[in-house]
Amino acid sequence: MTTHTRCPKCAQRGADRAGDNLAVYPGGGAHCFACGFHQHPPNSLANMKARMIHKQPDNGSMLNDYYNSSGLTPDLPIHALRWLARYQVGHDDARRHNFTYCRDRDTLCMPTYDGMGELAHLEERYLGESISYPKYKSFGSKTAYFKMFSPIVPTGEWLRVVVLVEDTLSSIRVGRVCACIPLHGTHIPNELVNLLHTMKDPVRVWLDRDAAQKGAKAVLGMSQFIPDVRSIITALDPKEYNQEAIVDFVKGSL
Repeated sequence: MTTHTRCPKCAQRGADRAGDNLAVYPGGGAHCFACGFHQHPPNSLANMKARMIHKQPDNGSMLNDYYNSSGLTPDLPIHALRWLARYQVGHDDARRHNFTYCRDRDTLCMPTYDGMGELAHLEERYLGESISYPKYKSFGSKTAYFKMFSPIVPTGEWLRVVVLVEDTLSSIRVGRVCACIPLHGTHIPNELVNLLHTMKDPVRVWLDRDAAQKGAKAVLGMSQFIPDVRSIITALDPKEYNQEAIVDFVKGSL
């Protein structure tokens, strides 16, 4: 049975006065849908992996050095905001998720911080015109921490399901109607499967058609641990669709 208690991270900034932001799951894991704080079950593979990674300062220091020494600013320029607007992601979304802009590389930086406030992963989108610079770059660990996107205050129809998508912007869009976790790619690590198993919620893996075959194999493997898991295969990434279509795709899979 899932219970609710005060979120320690929200409490640090004087929030969660009702004392019920943190959802605590039967397996011992916990997640705050307000601030994103997450706690893996004590004996989970994900928790053990995270502890191992935090014992390796070289990995973390390289990522932090890259992120903190590259002319970053929280003030996003107009062309970055226009690019986000193409996917119905606004300035408030960018601030909530700590997006920054790198002047040196002309990139939008989308970081993932773990439950301890440490930088775990960085997704970078190039906004310039050079054809030699890759559009997307990804840095850090994809298994040390899994960020769950969801509305602070659910509005409209709330769908009880956890959806896995490839990228951060798709997570923001899908996260407006249900819980959503970005994979930062198409690979679904065992650590995440273990976490989803403890949550007991239905799981949907949303991939585009190019990754359909890989997604089918992943879902088959996950079905050994998660009773209700299926794939959502569409022509485009979730962020490319309007909100009504996203709701229809998710509801149609349940």
